Amino acid sequence: VPGMHIMSPALRHMARTLHQMLVQQRAAPRTADAIASMRLLVASIILEAARHTRGSQQRGTASAVALAKEYMENHFTQPLQINEVAQKAGCSRAHLFLIFKRETGMSPNDWLQRRRVKRAAELLRTTKRKLEDIATTTGFSSAQYCCQVFRKYTGKTPGGHR
Repeated sequence: VPGMHIMSPALRHMARTLHQMLVQQRAAPRTADAIASMRLLVASIILEAARHTRGSQQRGTASAVALAKEYMENHFTQPLQINEVAQKAGCSRAHLFLIFKRETGMSPNDWLQRRRVKRAAELLRTTKRKLEDIATTTGFSSAQYCCQVFRKYTGKTPGGHR
């Protein structure tokens, strides 16, 4: 179930202990020590739940970034919209930009362009294909745009690289 978090063993143990204390309190009069113990246990449960939730969110962030990278890796040769990538990663476009930048140090667009340039560089080195063909094969909208992006990331023109 999306959004559902399984309780950690420590949290489960504390919840059982609190339940036992509450059952015992029904049968016996409440003492100041018993009330203080329950308050301490409730505070511990809250802290453990917060720690567990933070860990789940961090795993979720890493998972969304991994899904976005995987989707872009498998589709970089096609025209891609970051909204589409975010949808595949299970988050909003704005959230994807935030977590992607935090995890990788670059935006999803930057990662995608670098991946396209890497493939274009491989094709320039290993084939005699025309730049127009390489540009469209690697997901660029035109040879001119491919040249512009290639120079931005490598410092060379595609012809200079070849």
